[in-house]
Amino acid sequence: MRRIVLLFSLVASLGFAGGAAAAAVVSQDHQGRQIRFDVRAEGVDAEWYAALLRDAPHGDEIATLRIDVVSWGELRSVCGHDAGGCYSRNVMVVPPDQDAQTAHALLHEYGHHLDRSRPVAGAPEPNGTPEWFRARGVAELVRLRSVARDYSLDWERSIAEIFAEDYARLALGGNTTFRIRWLAPPDATVLMALQADLGLGPPPAVVNPPVLKPLTIVEKGSLAPRKRVSVRFGLLGPGRRVTATATFAGAKETRARATLEIRCNGDRVALRTIGSGQRLVRIDQRDLGPAQCTAVLASTSSFSRSFTLHVRLSVVPSDA
Repeated sequence: MRRIVLLFSLVASLGFAGGAAAAAVVSQDHQGRQIRFDVRAEGVDAEWYAALLRDAPHGDEIATLRIDVVSWGELRSVCGHDAGGCYSRNVMVVPPDQDAQTAHALLHEYGHHLDRSRPVAGAPEPNGTPEWFRARGVAELVRLRSVARDYSLDWERSIAEIFAEDYARLALGGNTTFRIRWLAPPDATVLMALQADLGLGPPPAVVNPPVLKPLTIVEKGSLAPRKRVSVRFGLLGPGRRVTATATFAGAKETRARATLEIRCNGDRVALRTIGSGQRLVRIDQRDLGPAQCTAVLASTSSFSRSFTLHVRLSVVPSDA
């Protein structure tokens, strides 16, 4: 499962009847609340899914949910080809497998249901839950233009998907993958905030700013004489730091080996040269963005040379 995709436009699709005969199954959580299933795949034991939800942190919202367990063919038709599950308006669609990936999909999608069930005052949906919103520093992430309430900045930058991944981590612990690469996994404070939103403990008194993980893009290979290689990247907000490092292998030459350039929105930001006796060059630029940028390594050598180009993106001053 490459990505778990939330598709808000699937309201109509989620209601259609698939090819397999549906079997309604009703289970209960530890407090007697109903957990409702519509099983449309062969050989599925709904109790496996019910046990995961029963043990996961939740509240009365579980009784308003229907979980459709469908074949992979139906899931791809409803949710999209690359999806491992989806959710819309109190209906969750999950695959028939009973493994770690499906467990993650189930709890991730339940996170979307929880998001919808507990609004954050003054913030448009989807927005997570109130204490989580505060502990994750979502308002600051919005100010930095690092997140959006939709998918305009990518799946990983969706507030809804960050919340769902945080909830899956709360429910499954460190035994599951955290799929947001640019943001640190939820710490004890964020998890405490999530539990508080469910009425399972007090809210954290002190919260820390969001921890933005640097993103590094690596390109490597062989660069022919007079050829170039480009790495394109976006800077979503102001205050971005870009560190581009290029290494150029091979014997010394009497002439410069290559140039390394960064351009943003069509303008040159910096240019460095790998001289005849050098193997490495670095550009370190701060206070960039928002912008669309390119790092270009261009050969000025007479020979093909192996190269490695690292482009590291971070936010100043939190990752200075």
